[in-house]
Amino acid sequence: MEPKIPTRMGDGSLVEMTRSEIKADLEDGTVRNLRLALGGLGPKARRFPAIEALFEGSSLPAREKIESAVAPLLKPIDDLRASAAFKRLRGAQLVADALLEAAELQDPREVQA
Repeated sequence: MEPKIPTRMGDGSLVEMTRSEIKADLEDGTVRNLRLALGGLGPKARRFPAIEALFEGSSLPAREKIESAVAPLLKPIDDLRASAAFKRLRGAQLVADALLEAAELQDPREVQA
């Protein structure tokens, strides 16, 4: 059972826990020109060149391998929204979701779940 994630603070404003934006060209299952930004891990959204380089020019591995490769590269902060540990876990999941969804949109047969 997944933990319940709060979406509102006491003043009623919507709080975003984590967010990902991705741009990539997938050519025959190979990742090219990957651009990745994550928000909610720190004071501002930012790109992660180390994660981009990790997958550039390679085929996407299974979800678990993406998450385990990405998580150590994330250095989130603790704040009112969530703990750093939760943000690291969720950030890695979002990266895996985004990459695999992009691959599925290119060719549903190439997705490794």
